[in-house]
Amino acid sequence: MLGLNLRPEFRTKRISGTMIELSNAQKTGATQRPAPEFLEISYPTTDLLSAIEAIGPKNDRPVVFIGERGQGKSHLMAVLYHALTDQSATQAWLDVWASRLQYPKMATLPLRQGMYVITESLVHQNYNSCGTCCWSGILMALTSGVSGKAKEPGRPTS
Repeated sequence: MLGLNLRPEFRTKRISGTMIELSNAQKTGATQRPAPEFLEISYPTTDLLSAIEAIGPKNDRPVVFIGERGQGKSHLMAVLYHALTDQSATQAWLDVWASRLQYPKMATLPLRQGMYVITESLVHQNYNSCGTCCWSGILMALTSGVSGKAKEPGRPTS
């Protein structure tokens, strides 16, 4: 019918390593993988399509994900990352699913262009209680992406 198959890690007796990591030191995180590869394991749920629509070009409002552990919040964020950084792969994915599900409206979801996306996981970081320290990783990502060199906040890039 839809040709859906469980990924191998879900077919074992013990499910381990199924948590979505947005990024990691091994460069295998969801946002570090090519968009087509990550989108291949993504099913266009109503929540996911609503999130893509919410970040569309005519919507300028925050998007908030609320849910218990394992509900798919990180997966949604990874799909949104790819939707903002690789519109052609995302459009191809939407087109395939629009055809598979016989839901042509899906292929017409507008995708936002020209965004500079910064992702920084705060889960494994140890930030102290000062108000600006938790922003250090984000500021470093921004400065390294813009100038091509990472620098610590408050220190000039040489």
